[in-house]
Amino acid sequence: MKEIALFLLILADLPVAARSLPAADPEAKIPFKLYGGYTIVARGSIAGLNHLNFIIDTGAVPSVVDLKVARKLRLQGQVEPLSLFSQTIETRRVTLPGLELGPIDTGPLQVIVGDLASFESRLGVRVDGMIGLDVLARQDFVVDYESGTIAFGTAPGNARGPLDPAGTSVPFELGPGYAVVSLDVEGHPYRLMVDTGARSLILFAPRVRDRLAGLHKLSERIIGNAGGTVALTEVVLPEASLGTVHLNAQRVALMEGEAPTGVDLDGLLGVRSLGVRRLGFDFEHRTITWAR
Repeated sequence: MKEIALFLLILADLPVAARSLPAADPEAKIPFKLYGGYTIVARGSIAGLNHLNFIIDTGAVPSVVDLKVARKLRLQGQVEPLSLFSQTIETRRVTLPGLELGPIDTGPLQVIVGDLASFESRLGVRVDGMIGLDVLARQDFVVDYESGTIAFGTAPGNARGPLDPAGTSVPFELGPGYAVVSLDVEGHPYRLMVDTGARSLILFAPRVRDRLAGLHKLSERIIGNAGGTVALTEVVLPEASLGTVHLNAQRVALMEGEAPTGVDLDGLLGVRSLGVRRLGFDFEHRTITWAR
């Protein structure tokens, strides 16, 4: 079911990082388990509840706590609309006393409450929340899919950020809880949210249909999301590139939905669809470094 980020872009004043934290030790690492080749699940804690399972999803805007955790902590909050790919659903925003993930300790943190039972069913593991960039952007970090670790902090003197110089770096724009990179397709830029929680490279069909007219359809399917169902059509992009890397015969899913009004996005970049082995975020220099 988690083809795409299900909890995306609640239009509220939720800062990326409410406060700056000291740099983490370059050796600060936490392990994670990988499900389905792309879904990252790591352990953390909330207000004394330890050994919680969090999906690490840079496309979760903002972070999400499961209903059962909210009930256990007796969290109260206000109901407000959540904009989700041309649909709007009601959700509840609450304030956690604090969330800890590796060296990150957020202090009070605003999140939304969601029913994550469908994730538990698909993954076969308990899911207590989803952590997005509103938490992760407090430290530079590297996701290493091969070793199954997330490393926090940047090694001293490493001006390129937390990944080694062999990686490919691209600049990103930091939005309210998400990062955007530019994908070039035949000389035209496409603004994509960097999404570790999406399996595919996804473009919002209403935004790009005219620019990609005439592409051969490989397949069509319907998937579920928190607001119902959505149609996907798979095509192959011509002459696409991300930074200096050419993406030959890159498959992309055209989705019959779009980002909320006022958010300038053409789609989602599911990083594993590019064969990424390591992915690093450098928030000081606003660069993403990746290696395949």
